[in-house]
Amino acid sequence: MSEIAGEAQVAKGTFYLYYPSKEALIDAVYDYCQEKDVEACDTGLAEIEGATAKLCRRLENAIHFALVHPNEAAIERMYLSSPARSGVGTSYVRQKRHFESVDAVMREGVAKGELKDLPAALLGEIFFSIGAAFYYYIIANPNLADDAVLMEKAYQTVRDCLAR
Repeated sequence: MSEIAGEAQVAKGTFYLYYPSKEALIDAVYDYCQEKDVEACDTGLAEIEGATAKLCRRLENAIHFALVHPNEAAIERMYLSSPARSGVGTSYVRQKRHFESVDAVMREGVAKGELKDLPAALLGEIFFSIGAAFYYYIIANPNLADDAVLMEKAYQTVRDCLAR
């Protein structure tokens, strides 16, 4: 904490006014990165009609965020995979903003008959599982981010698994 306060050019006591512990600082950094990620993932969704089209855009946005902001995306991944942050329900609580956004799309899609008649939370889990597979694959192979054929297959997978 002393080193961080020094780099920030603030007194250690002042630093502790904002962050009473190392854990509080880590949580604040994660929250900042997640907020930026959620904003990026939700960009342009309001203008799109249809649940699967919104989900496909959200997946595209998530991949784009990770490629353009690799440090922030890495902080999120490290935070969520940390043994100190693991536990039942922890992932949902720490990613609540992501889940809320997707749950709203799922509820709307089910109500309009666009998505399978399953609980929104279950549809969200399916979406995040599919999304994670493509997300991690493209993050590991960034040259594929502009592969239109691969991305269309990702979108088709989302549609095949979630649409009625």
